[in-house]
Amino acid sequence: MVERFLGLYLRALQPREVIVIGNRNDFPRLRDWHLGDYWRGMQRSLRFAVSLRSGDYLVFEAIGPIGRRLFGWPPGFGVGVLGSLIGMAAVIAIAREARPLRALSVALGKFTGDAPGPLMQPAGAPEIRTLITAVNEMRARISELVRGRLLLLGAISHDLKTYITRLRLRVEQLPDEAQRDKAARDLDEMTKLLEDALAVARGGFASAQRERIDLRALLSGIVEDRSLGSAGLRAELGEAPLWINAEPVALRRLFGNLIDNALNFAPHCIVRLRREREATVFVDDDGPGIPEGARISVFDPFFRLDASRSRSTGGSGLGLAIVKQIADAHGASVGLGTSPEGGLRASVAFPVASA
Repeated sequence: MVERFLGLYLRALQPREVIVIGNRNDFPRLRDWHLGDYWRGMQRSLRFAVSLRSGDYLVFEAIGPIGRRLFGWPPGFGVGVLGSLIGMAAVIAIAREARPLRALSVALGKFTGDAPGPLMQPAGAPEIRTLITAVNEMRARISELVRGRLLLLGAISHDLKTYITRLRLRVEQLPDEAQRDKAARDLDEMTKLLEDALAVARGGFASAQRERIDLRALLSGIVEDRSLGSAGLRAELGEAPLWINAEPVALRRLFGNLIDNALNFAPHCIVRLRREREATVFVDDDGPGIPEGARISVFDPFFRLDASRSRSTGGSGLGLAIVKQIADAHGASVGLGTSPEGGLRASVAFPVASA
C-alpha cells in the first residue's frame, strides 16, 4: 500500500529527491543477539523522505511488516507449510510401502525350509508385489528340494544299514576271534559315522511340533543314563523345574554329544543348569580343552583337532556340528570357553518358555 501511494505521488509531481531511512540491516554480533530480534525486525518501521519545492522534506513512515504478504502471511511461511505437507505425505507413502516389506521379512525369518508355510498375499507397489510373488515361489521350490533330499537320504540310510547288517552277520562267521572283534568295531564305527553324516545332511533335528518340557528333568535323565558307564559324571541341576519349548529327542542328542565329548577327553564332567534371563546349561570338564583359536572351527562338519583322522583320538568330527544345528533350530546359542574345572566349558542358552 505504501509503495502504491508513493508511486502515485511521485508520478503526479515533477521528479523529487527521495531518501529512504531504515533501521540498520547489518548482522549483529553473537553476543548482541537476543531472542525475538527476528520478529521485532519483521515489524520495524521504514521512512521515506521526499523533497518539496520549499526545500523541506515530507516524511512518510510505514509501520508494520515490510515484506510482501500472501493471504496475510509471509511467502516463506506458506513455502514452509507446503514443504511440511509434502514431507508428511512422503513419510505416509513410505510407511505404507514398507509395511509389506516388513511382513515379508518376518515371514522369511520364520521359514525353515522343511515346509513353505503360509504364503504372503502380494501388496504394495507393483515392484513389491512382484518381489513377494517371486519369494513365495522360491520358498515352494526350496521346500520341495529339501523334501526330496530328505527322502533320498532316508532311502540311502535304509539301504546302507541293510548292507551293514549283512556284513555284521558274515563277520560273526569268521574263525579268528581277534579279527572278528576288529571287524565288528569297524562296522559299529561305520554305522555311527553314517548316522552322524545323515544327521548333519538333514540340517538339524528340531521338529516343527515342539512341546513344553522340563529341562531339569531331561538333563537328570541323560546324566543318570550315562552315569552307569562313567563314575566321573555328576550334575548340579537344582530342585525347581525349568520349562522350555523344544523337541526332546533332539535335545537328548545335543546334550548326549556334549557329555560324550567331555568324557572322551577328560576324567570328570559336571553338568550345571542355571536360570537367569535364559535357561543355560554348562558342561564342564577337567580335560585339555580346546585352543581359543579353534573354538569356532570345531563347529564345522568333519573338523577335528587331530589331523591324523584316527578314530582312536576322537570321533568323526560331526558331534559339535550336530550340536550347533540343533541349537540354532531351537533359537538357542552355543559357545565354548574355559571351565572352572580347568578344562573346556560348553554352554547352551535356551529361551525360557512362557507360563
